[in-house]
Amino acid sequence: MTVKPKRAMLSKSMDVRTLSVINLILSAILTIFFLKLCLCVRQHFIPHGPERSLFV
Repeated sequence: MTVKPKRAMLSKSMDVRTLSVINLILSAILTIFFLKLCLCVRQHFIPHGPERSLFV
């Protein structure tokens, strides 16, 4: 009877750990994707070269 709760606690803590790790990885991927998107949008809307004079 005393072994079962301990096992349940261990599995619960493992689940929480894996969830937090997955959360971290997902947030990192999202931030990288967002930064890349921002850079692409910036390069698209702020042209380099002679076209820049039109935007200023």
